[in-house]
Amino acid sequence: MGTAILVLLVLLIIALGWNIVSSAQDTPAKRTRRKPAKSKANPTQQKRKAVTRATDPAMAAPALDYFKPAVEDGEFLFAKQSAGDSMNELMDQAEMVSQKLASRQNILSGFSDADYDPKKVSELVLSDPGLAAEVLKTVNSPFYGLSQQIASVFRAIVLLGHVEVRNIIWRTCVGQTESIEDVRVNMFLDDLWQHSFSVSRVAYVIAKERGLSEPDSVSTTALLHDIGKLICVNTWPEKALGIYNPVAFSSSRVLAEEAELGMNHAALGAEVAQSWGLPGETCSTVRHYHAPSYVGPDEIQGDRAQITVVHVADLICHNAAMQSADVANAVLYLPRDGWLQTIGVNNLQELFTPGVMKALPRSKPPAKAAAPQEKKEPQPA
Repeated sequence: MGTAILVLLVLLIIALGWNIVSSAQDTPAKRTRRKPAKSKANPTQQKRKAVTRATDPAMAAPALDYFKPAVEDGEFLFAKQSAGDSMNELMDQAEMVSQKLASRQNILSGFSDADYDPKKVSELVLSDPGLAAEVLKTVNSPFYGLSQQIASVFRAIVLLGHVEVRNIIWRTCVGQTESIEDVRVNMFLDDLWQHSFSVSRVAYVIAKERGLSEPDSVSTTALLHDIGKLICVNTWPEKALGIYNPVAFSSSRVLAEEAELGMNHAALGAEVAQSWGLPGETCSTVRHYHAPSYVGPDEIQGDRAQITVVHVADLICHNAAMQSADVANAVLYLPRDGWLQTIGVNNLQELFTPGVMKALPRSKPPAKAAAPQEKKEPQPA
């Protein structure tokens, strides 16, 4: 009996030892098997993250609520410019700008994407005190919304990049030729330049993404697409404000009004660009950048791909501004058939890439009006 109990105890000890060893060997394997389950992302979390990215205002493409099919007649696009004293006044303004451009040509020539050297450009800008002050003034303006003031021209140039700095130089050269005290005029000019800067940035991104050979040239042309309006405002402030203010898409009504007055801003801009010695393709694009919404590509001479890029960049920026301001009854016309195909796309939505969305100005929500405070009745002493 005693022997049987002893054998049983020995077998029990052996079995217990075997279980301990097996457990020690199995634990890492079990943990290894569990790891993938623990590290595997929750499908609900994945979905939530995707939704967050899609609804991020900086990434989501704006709705094309304001776009309608292009059905307008474009006869007014080919209306003749005014002649005589009116045109002479306008071209006198253009000549003043031309002199400023000539004096800063060595600086402007340093702004190509491939050869851009921030140190060299900052030295050139610092050699022109007026230009250096304008660069710092612009980079610190609410338009860029930087969190801290920038006091160094070199830092401003590195921060902004070659497209923005070139745009600031162009604004300094092409800005008002005389001091204008009218607050409405100055506000309009600021809005118009901000729009032009935005169109320039968007056009640059589209030109690069669609493989155009000279995106820098396209960007400069886009910056100058409304140069005719600027010249008109500097020459005839009241008349120009009556037509162009506020800054909005030049609808057929605006273009028809211009035709009656003989001052089509696109044709005038082309004349001005030509007087400054800008390339023929730039002049042609400035003249025809409205054309894609009104006529087919076969009716226009020039670099149709460049015209398309400037045109759609203008439309995209106007669409973003309209949504930000919640404009009612506004209409933008989609390009006619054949234009978008010149840059290898079939519809406007294809152009709302992350790069284009990043190039658009960040819209700020309108400030809420303060609630009126109730008058408190004086308390008796």
